[in-house]
Amino acid sequence: MPADSPVSPSDIAALWAGTGLPDDALRSEDDCLALIDRFFPARDGHAALGRGDDCAELRMPGIVALSNDIFLEGAHFRRAYFTPREVGAKALATAISDLAGAGAVPLGLSLGLLLPAGTPKSVLAEVLAGMAEVAGRQAIFLSGGDIARAETLGFCLTVWGKSALEGRDVFLRRGQAQPGDGIFLIGASGLAGVGLRSLEALGRTAVELYPAACAAHLSPQPLTTAGATLARQFTAPEHRLGLMDLSDGPVRDLPRLLAGLGADLDPAQEAIHPEIQAYAAADNLPAESLFLLGGEDYALIGTCAPQSFAGLRALLPQTVRLGTVRAEPGLTLRGRPLHLVGFDHLAGSAKAVGPGDGINEAARTLVRLCRRSHRAGLFPGFSGNASLRLTLADGREACLITRSGAAKGRLGTDDFALLDLADGTLIRGGKPSSEAALHLRLYRANPKSRAVLHTHPPRLTALGLILPPERRLRLPLFEAAGYREKLAWVPDIPPGTEDLAKAAAEAAGRPALWLERHGLCVHGLDPWTCLALAEELEHLAGVQLLAGKN
Repeated sequence: MPADSPVSPSDIAALWAGTGLPDDALRSEDDCLALIDRFFPARDGHAALGRGDDCAELRMPGIVALSNDIFLEGAHFRRAYFTPREVGAKALATAISDLAGAGAVPLGLSLGLLLPAGTPKSVLAEVLAGMAEVAGRQAIFLSGGDIARAETLGFCLTVWGKSALEGRDVFLRRGQAQPGDGIFLIGASGLAGVGLRSLEALGRTAVELYPAACAAHLSPQPLTTAGATLARQFTAPEHRLGLMDLSDGPVRDLPRLLAGLGADLDPAQEAIHPEIQAYAAADNLPAESLFLLGGEDYALIGTCAPQSFAGLRALLPQTVRLGTVRAEPGLTLRGRPLHLVGFDHLAGSAKAVGPGDGINEAARTLVRLCRRSHRAGLFPGFSGNASLRLTLADGREACLITRSGAAKGRLGTDDFALLDLADGTLIRGGKPSSEAALHLRLYRANPKSRAVLHTHPPRLTALGLILPPERRLRLPLFEAAGYREKLAWVPDIPPGTEDLAKAAAEAAGRPALWLERHGLCVHGLDPWTCLALAEELEHLAGVQLLAGKN
């Protein structure tokens, strides 16, 4: 399944579960080795002696560039939205990205496999198939490795490569810059971070909203061709070309690249991908901050002499300018101190994917949604409720919903309850909203809906008190008829009851439900689409009231 595929959580869970047949169980190391031999050739021109002995014997073309990477479940991927094939492909792609940062041509790989007890053969086969696809594209040979049982799935990958210049041991390095040199980016920054955030909050259906961002997180592509091109063309001393793989974001990686120097950043607008801008606008975040924080983009970031930038961009048109090297340490943004803190593997950050982080990101999203809805006048006092559908690490679907008695304008990340979507049992948190049954039934009736927003909008409420449904939003406006088609009417049923929840589920073929004498309920793919629809319907109700079209 490609990274841009909006596969369901149940589809992904089934892939990880394996076939369930008796012969799908890994019983020994020999089973693992047989699968490895199925996907990777045992010999290669790079190997004097291939896999199968205590050590591989390799023909080394002079100095080689070598790097080691660890890729672990819970730290680098989650089964809730990664397929096994994507896990294998990303594990190798991220390791090879370090070779791209050195301008090296990939040659070989040594693989350490950490396998939980009970891993099905079919799962390992998919993981290895994904890895083999990347290895084939990069012409990289698997020389050997090791296998061990572990609590979670993981990989330890050692990769090496040769110089891109035949007969010369030349690689690109960090720390080549001088004050006044230019800073450039090849590839995207911040895009994979948007993919991670949206996947954590919305699950795999996030690919329908942010396909490029989700693909950047699920299936990064190492820029080895670009790195090798730079190594072939710009290694002369006058270019002062420095380069590295951008994996922890510009804010964290630039100080490593500059080796004691500083930078004044002024990213070109073209550098910020449209999906970053769209996500930032929907979530009321600064797009430039998302771009500068980045993380897991596996792009290339570098420095060069000012006179070399034009030639570099002519050779690689996707190159964009980020800023200028300064003598003073530290980062500034257009001359002002930059106070962003990037990702640290030991200190951690919001970018990490540890257990529960998907719930935390979803809670932060709901806080922003409810506060914006409150400012728009849709949530007076303690009224209304909102929720998101989540897929938990164990594959269960859940509903994160505002708790009972929480004021939406002052909501915090603890003001939620997490419910099992199948049976409504409380997994964690406080007492859920009294309308929890309504949310649960809407999700069950609409498998694609990931968000529910139940508001008490004053203009819609007023219009509902003075007009019957057939006369509401009957306006001579182009948009009125279209938005009215998105509405269904639910009879006057006491709030918080199963009867109301059942009636709403029956009417949920349309995205907006007008609950008689009880407000508006909108469901859809993401919370911001729900809010936009609620705002538009409230606006049209206000127009009808002002125009006196009663």
